[in-house]
Amino acid sequence: MEPMEFDLFTQDELKMFRTPGSVRRINGRLIQAQHAMRPLHFLNLTIHRQFLHIGPGIFHTRWITGGIHQHPDLQLEYPLSGRFRFHIDNQAFDLHGGKGLFIPSNAPHRWEVMEKGSMLGVFLEIDGADRKAFLDRMKKAAGNGKGVLISDKAEALAKEAFFCLARPRMDLGGLDKIAGLLDLFHIELIEKQCDLMRWRPPAAQDEAKDAERARQLAERAMRFLEANHTHSVQLHDVAMHVGVSLQHISRVFSAHYNATIKKTLLRIRLEHAFQMLSEHPDYSVKAIAYDCGFSTAAYFTRCFRKAYGFNPTHIQGR
Repeated sequence: MEPMEFDLFTQDELKMFRTPGSVRRINGRLIQAQHAMRPLHFLNLTIHRQFLHIGPGIFHTRWITGGIHQHPDLQLEYPLSGRFRFHIDNQAFDLHGGKGLFIPSNAPHRWEVMEKGSMLGVFLEIDGADRKAFLDRMKKAAGNGKGVLISDKAEALAKEAFFCLARPRMDLGGLDKIAGLLDLFHIELIEKQCDLMRWRPPAAQDEAKDAERARQLAERAMRFLEANHTHSVQLHDVAMHVGVSLQHISRVFSAHYNATIKKTLLRIRLEHAFQMLSEHPDYSVKAIAYDCGFSTAAYFTRCFRKAYGFNPTHIQGR
């Protein structure tokens, strides 16, 4: 079933926002993902995300916001379904699924539900020497017609994040993956509202930070491989987990470890298999192959013989 006109998700997919158990699970995982998020660092500017939530899951037309109010922090609201109307100062903004809105710091506002739906909200706490300049620019951008934000990239990131959030069981590394998706989602919408070029560090100053970030990305990818090598792992899974493109993580991983992700995953699986063969001589080669992430016993045997020079059964027969 296709999504409704104002929704990012199909009617079947929207069930994740309707049942109390699913809403509690999503809100709980959003809190955990928020803890996994690192602040967004720019030159003289740091952005912290606070109170990431979907509220009750479904906001009904009878929902009351409590009238005009304001917050000291920048606020981002992003409907996932339904229609909402926000009143900020003397302006009205109509939002539906896939349309975001930044509410400036200390701006009096209220909102109402025009058609029942779901919405992702977050507060952005801004620190740094350029805090006032950044907030002023965000407010000016909103006044210049950039109030409602539309981004296909942000929409795709939000959908992928919520498909992960709604799963009955969280995969290994799932929270880090969600945190990475939401990092990219927030940066995309901030860039849509306000050009961040002013706060990008100069290349000379940024070189050391780039090297450190590359190291962290490579090590994060390695931890993902070590934790998930017994499962079916594709290269795009690693890229999604660390929140960067496949080309980028492949490049920084190879530079840091002097080996490709594919070869490293194979090495980890073979080392695990070697250990299991030594410790469990009663286990079949086929069972160990599957337990270590290989698709077939024949493929495992070929890889093992190429790496060690003898068949897996040689270890069990010693």
